[in-house]
Amino acid sequence: SASILKFKKPHWNLPKKWNRLAAATGRRFRIACSVIGDVFTAIKGARSEREKLWKLIAQTPYLDWFVLTKNITLTHNELPFNMPDNLWIGVSPAVGSVRDYINYMSEISKLKKTFAIIEPLGRYVDLTNQLIGGSRIVCPQCGRLHIDEEGVDPHTQHTCHSCRHLFDSITPILGTGYDRQKISWLIIGGAIKPHRQIEYQSAFESYIQLCARRNVPIYVSRAGTNLIKNNSTTATFNHPLGADMSEWPELMRVRQFPTT
Repeated sequence: SASILKFKKPHWNLPKKWNRLAAATGRRFRIACSVIGDVFTAIKGARSEREKLWKLIAQTPYLDWFVLTKNITLTHNELPFNMPDNLWIGVSPAVGSVRDYINYMSEISKLKKTFAIIEPLGRYVDLTNQLIGGSRIVCPQCGRLHIDEEGVDPHTQHTCHSCRHLFDSITPILGTGYDRQKISWLIIGGAIKPHRQIEYQSAFESYIQLCARRNVPIYVSRAGTNLIKNNSTTATFNHPLGADMSEWPELMRVRQFPTT
């Protein structure tokens, strides 16, 4: 049966040392947490480890913690009661599911700082509505936040994803013109061997242009090993992963970080 990896006390103490160093130098450090696992796993024993992690994050305010998950549906009930300001929650869905993942994440009212990773990139998916939302409505039964992309229609009924309560949108309106960013940071990257997926320069540039219009920082991690440039030729890179930014087409050379 599946089990979780539990770290010993010296490992849990390391971030406290990093936090003291960050405080002493007046800098903030970024922590990629559980990059080869998933903090929100449903495996037995994971909840107690999550509670330890939430406590540690709250105790290290000079560290920005980036927690990536594919189990976004588990986050609603597993987030800390008092959400730390230095906790970022991110998703890494397949490109065909990225809209659904971001929409689901945006409905969790506790999440203030979020990010998404699209690797490998594949075809371009228009995320205009996933960067800027519509109106806020709240389930009157359980209090869960929902995002109405099309604006509020008093004749429209909604089914809450959490408690399945059916309610009219006219009652729980919190306000129209809702413009909170659904994601605060977007990371994109191309496929690498042995994947044979073709990546297109135009797709990278479309995401970069969209994020620029929506004022969302974007980080291009790698071009991949099979990039078709805008002139229909295949790019050649010396770097085995296509991760040397100096070898990319100029408009793809974007690595921005969010303001924390």
